[in-house]
Amino acid sequence: MGQYSEVTIVAPDSAGVGTSVQVQVRVYNKWTGQLHLTVTGHVDGVDLFFGNVSRWVSPGQTSSWYDSFIMPGKDVRLTVTSWFEAGDGKWYVDDGEYKDIDKAEPAPATFSDLVCSYGRV
Repeated sequence: MGQYSEVTIVAPDSAGVGTSVQVQVRVYNKWTGQLHLTVTGHVDGVDLFFGNVSRWVSPGQTSSWYDSFIMPGKDVRLTVTSWFEAGDGKWYVDDGEYKDIDKAEPAPATFSDLVCSYGRV
């Protein structure tokens, strides 16, 4: 848990290979003053910048950032970091969180799937 903020990741527990995985990061300002915050992330060698957006968040409020990635052919760990801008104009890491996302197994084909795919049997 960070000194000034608290990160929560909203993302699916599993996703199909090649699908777009939507990620929401909620950042709660637990400090007594406004914070200038941003979020970054990382998954399977890909950096996430959540629109490269920073915003001011009031005390006791939560703000959300959004990004996505394409699910690879394996289970992955999504890591997210919140950053705050200090009075010296520099950005500092505050909180971090991770979520494991499993590769979803494709549903087994049914007879009707085969008929639709190949016409007549």
